[in-house]
Amino acid sequence: LRDAAVGGEGNIRRRMWYWLSFGCFGIALLSKAITVTLPVVLIVLDVYPLRRLGTQAGGWWSPQSRRRWLEKIPFVLASVAVIPITLVAARAGANLLTLESLSTLDRLAVSLYGLAFYLWKTLVPLGLSPFYPLTRPIAPFSVPYILSGLVVAVATVLSILLRRRCPGLLAVWIVYVATILPVSGILQNGAQISADRYSYLPALSLAILAGAGVLGLARAGTSRRQTRTLALWASGASILVVALLTVLTWRQVGIWHDPERLWSYALAITPSSTAHEHLGYLRRLQGRLPEAIEHYQSAAALGPGAFSIRIQWGNALAQQGMLAAAIDRYREALHLAPGSAAPHYHWANALFAAGRLDEAITQYRETIRLDPSVAEAYNNWGRALAQQGKWEEAITRYREALRIRPNYPLAAANLDQALSEMSKAPAR
Repeated sequence: LRDAAVGGEGNIRRRMWYWLSFGCFGIALLSKAITVTLPVVLIVLDVYPLRRLGTQAGGWWSPQSRRRWLEKIPFVLASVAVIPITLVAARAGANLLTLESLSTLDRLAVSLYGLAFYLWKTLVPLGLSPFYPLTRPIAPFSVPYILSGLVVAVATVLSILLRRRCPGLLAVWIVYVATILPVSGILQNGAQISADRYSYLPALSLAILAGAGVLGLARAGTSRRQTRTLALWASGASILVVALLTVLTWRQVGIWHDPERLWSYALAITPSSTAHEHLGYLRRLQGRLPEAIEHYQSAAALGPGAFSIRIQWGNALAQQGMLAAAIDRYREALHLAPGSAAPHYHWANALFAAGRLDEAITQYRETIRLDPSVAEAYNNWGRALAQQGKWEEAITRYREALRIRPNYPLAAANLDQALSEMSKAPAR
């Protein structure tokens, strides 16, 4: 905007504000990938309110307009460079759902739901939750999705019909949709259907529209006295809204005070396997193992495909000494994720605790085959060998653990003990 205010017509290499904006954009991309939508926002701003593009600027392809398009190229290229990196990171985290697990129609339904959801929660910020579960299979023709589609359709049609009388409405709607799309179901990333934190950028355009509406109302009077009265009413209403939002924010901050309060609240608002899983973990830390197991049972019922829940459930059972039941949970986890090393590792730990050392070693070996970077597996493998009196092999396993993680005190202590025991053994 500062670059536009000073003209923005000179040699692009000498436009300080332009390159300062581009530098800030680069920093923003490095911090949060959702800022890839900035080029769209800049184009919208050039059309309205800056009127540097479009029919009011001499046409879409006039010499002046072509300069506007060209100056967006660095921003577009920066966004294009970040998108594949973001997708690779999401895929590496196993959070990006494939087309096989979520069809194109499902993604469209979830995206429309998100557009309506964030709009509603911005206008009426009640019943906010840290996690809104994506319930599958998706029913795209069910009431929530159909209603969301109608809301989006009505908003789009009204914005287009009122574009001449209220061009800001269409500009705000385009920016809102563009900034929501990267975190919508089009590229479904994670087990949530939506997340309150995704709305902080899209909500900016809605806040600007609200501010413009208040300002327009304050200036709508036909006389000086009427204008003053309207301005007082608009100011009072704005203060009331800000005060209400402050109270709601204070209340919401209290909910995020600690994990106990947060996930208990989340469970009360929107029951989900994620909320049960987090509460199960908290109960384990608190030593309330029966309650932890109940939460894991509920989490498994709500998320039947989540192998990590089975592992944590098994760990809680193992802590209670119910090793056979724990092994059953690890087997279930392995069935859900055959290529994962985690079920083998925890299964091995349960076998080790049960004194079934040969079986435990077999599972540790399989863990390492699937994931050679698990230092804990090498260390525990060494402990199992040490209990069998196989000190040389145990020392080799401990050294492997320390090679992977040099700062591993437990493996270092085990290695020292094994070397000490080796020195006491009679020479062969």
